Amino acid sequence: MDKEVGQLKFIKQFFIIGIISLLSFTLNISSTFAHHDVDHVTKKQLSHLADKIYLFVKNEKYDEASVVLMTFAKEFSKVEEDELKISTLDLEMLALSYQNLEQILSQENVEKTIAFRQVTEFRLLLDALTTSYQPLWVEKETVVKSTFQNMNESLLSGNNVAFQTSLNEFLSVYDVLYPALFVDLTTEQLEKIDGHVQFLDKYRATFAQNEKATEHFAIIKSDFDALFAGELEDDEADPSLIWVMFSVGGIIFASLCFVGWRKYKSEKIEKSKKVRNR
Repeated sequence: MDKEVGQLKFIKQFFIIGIISLLSFTLNISSTFAHHDVDHVTKKQLSHLADKIYLFVKNEKYDEASVVLMTFAKEFSKVEEDELKISTLDLEMLALSYQNLEQILSQENVEKTIAFRQVTEFRLLLDALTTSYQPLWVEKETVVKSTFQNMNESLLSGNNVAFQTSLNEFLSVYDVLYPALFVDLTTEQLEKIDGHVQFLDKYRATFAQNEKATEHFAIIKSDFDALFAGELEDDEADPSLIWVMFSVGGIIFASLCFVGWRKYKSEKIEKSKKVRNR
């Protein structure tokens, strides 16, 4: 038990200095460090700091947001294990989201849209980790339903250009929601929802022309409606909508999702830097 506590505290220290690696769990942690005395910090205090960061970024006060973000990292290390019971994978997810936000805010010319998307992701993820009811990501239901309505209208009218535009908007919103969903949903639920999204993205070029497009889309929309209503079932998703990768289950599936998401987010940050440095 002491060893597990020490490992989590060790990861929290890595969180502070921005080092993110699952290999760190193989290192030996001293019992003295595991029982290091710190002032107690609550989940509510962490949420309050995340809200402040969100508001600063929303109002384009990036220097102030960076200062509070550093404070968040320091305070996070003081949270007792019983106060914040999360898995090591969820902890690394939070660390990566934190690091991406830190990198964006540290740039000389901060891109407003990118910064706001990242801080929203960070805030929704932290909320999912610290709240057991009425998660903030549910408030994105209106935005998601709006993009679904636009996609459906595009399918019915045969307007592929409009469908692609609406799909891009949906994928942008889903990208922000995904980390919070990763935390809150069961493996089966995440597999179902993410399978739908991957299907839409992979076959986007021909989806609108498919004679069964409206049928498939109705299934996807129905599951997202159930997701926001808290009624999404754990049964298997429609096999015709799932990639082969989703045949793997449990921890393997969750790990693959996280690794893929981490690589994707890192590539987005690098591309953003290259564009601004031209």
